[in-house]
Amino acid sequence: MTTIALIPAYNEAESIGPTLTALATQETPVDRIIVIANNCTDNTAAVAASYGAEVIVMKDNPHMKAGALNYALKTMLPSLEETDRILVQDADSFLDPGFVTATMAALDDGYSAAGGNFPGS
Repeated sequence: MTTIALIPAYNEAESIGPTLTALATQETPVDRIIVIANNCTDNTAAVAASYGAEVIVMKDNPHMKAGALNYALKTMLPSLEETDRILVQDADSFLDPGFVTATMAALDDGYSAAGGNFPGS
């Protein structure tokens, strides 16, 4: 079983580092982190790569975030096992350290998908 984090990012050079750091410090680590640098005009891709993420660079993607995710999924799905899991995260979100652990437990209990809550201030 492999857990893959997909992070679509549009001009997120300032936030992608802290996002990747929070993901790397999860109680249950993910196996792969893929940042989809989507129509970026900043150095999002370079920053993501400097944190060890795999990076897909998309230029001229007219379908924005959905297009970036669909492209990555279409590319990956043929090689995934039935037990593999995909975590989709925004490039400017910071997961609680126990998020992946709790989510994997929910999936192990039979849920097909899980989502997060976002408190506002």
